Amino acid sequence: MYSDLRSKLKEFAEKQKIKEAVIESNSDIESTCENASEIDKLMDGTIETGHLGTFFIHKNQFSLDYAHGNCILGEFTKLDFEYLLRAFNSNSKLDLKDMIFLDTETTGLGGAGTVAFLVGIGYFEKENFVVKQLFMRDYDEEPAMLCYLENELASRKALITFNGKAFDWNLLNSRFIFNKIKCRQKDPVHLDLLHISRAIWKRKLESCRLISLEENLLGLTRNDDIPGYLIPAAYFKYLNDRDAKDMKRVLEHNKSDIISMVSLFVKIGRLLNNPMEEASDYNELFGAARIYNKAMDYMKAENCYKHCSISNNNIIRTQALKELIVLYKSGKDYDSITKCLELIINSSKTPNIPIMIQLAKHYEHRVKDFSRAKEITEKAFDICLGSGMLRHAYYKELKHRLERLVRKTAKVAK
Repeated sequence: MYSDLRSKLKEFAEKQKIKEAVIESNSDIESTCENASEIDKLMDGTIETGHLGTFFIHKNQFSLDYAHGNCILGEFTKLDFEYLLRAFNSNSKLDLKDMIFLDTETTGLGGAGTVAFLVGIGYFEKENFVVKQLFMRDYDEEPAMLCYLENELASRKALITFNGKAFDWNLLNSRFIFNKIKCRQKDPVHLDLLHISRAIWKRKLESCRLISLEENLLGLTRNDDIPGYLIPAAYFKYLNDRDAKDMKRVLEHNKSDIISMVSLFVKIGRLLNNPMEEASDYNELFGAARIYNKAMDYMKAENCYKHCSISNNNIIRTQALKELIVLYKSGKDYDSITKCLELIINSSKTPNIPIMIQLAKHYEHRVKDFSRAKEITEKAFDICLGSGMLRHAYYKELKHRLERLVRKTAKVAK
């Protein structure tokens, strides 16, 4: 009897301890929530309300004379869009009002369940550049945010992103479909600055990430910036404790990305408008030539490649001469092709057998100078012998070519 009473009292005491622990835990959570600051308390903005719900929107306006790094935002409004669109392989005709910059911050790098919890958009309006940041404070705010975004996109024809073709735009389209929101702008003109930046600067820079372009080209260094790889974890933390201090940093990061895209676009426009003065070195000039080539502006491409062909950098010089050969072939300028091939061979520190074979072919089939073709082929053949390349395809090709040229020169001599 006494033992049963003791066990019941013990059980009651344990339950009381558990109850007190739960109460204490709940009070800690309430205390944390009281100390936490929601996004609308930390940043100026509004709670946007629509038929699908609410979300937070933060808006900034920058005057056209605002300097971001070494570029002025207003320079964008004076760019020749028709030419730049050709550089992006687009034949569309666009006005300033047709363009919108877009950048997202997401819960992951793609795949099922990944959402864009923050969408930043930027556009020129009257005498300002406007940045709007659409932020969902929880998952249930995604439909309202996407509905607002769709309305912003519907009136514009061109999308400007950085790596948006591979990621941002695809993700947003999948979220539109998931939330059963019909996107009226299904196939905008998409100007992805990452692609053109790589074409211009991949020889100059180790990385063409936006932060690298900011530091090396725009003269920008971010202070107290949250690294991109930490952003998903920061959002999950916010969902748990409702403390938006890190979210404020994420919004600042997103805003900087959007403004940097404007400055980068200006930098590209400057370079393509006046490459001889704007290019800082032959690597950058070679990159500009590649863009002219893609835009089918072959005269400007040829001019840039010619300047690069006198570079002290053997790699740039050789690449420029090879590109000139391609241009001259389309115009059947065989004299210029010969000069370029000869320059590559004479300026190369090491034997260039493929170019020697190409030059021999040129003299044999186009110029009909069999003696010169034979001379070049013999030299290339001797290099193969001296290098022990008896099993290489070059050796067999040169041997066959040399035998044919010996017969041709003998026939001409008779």
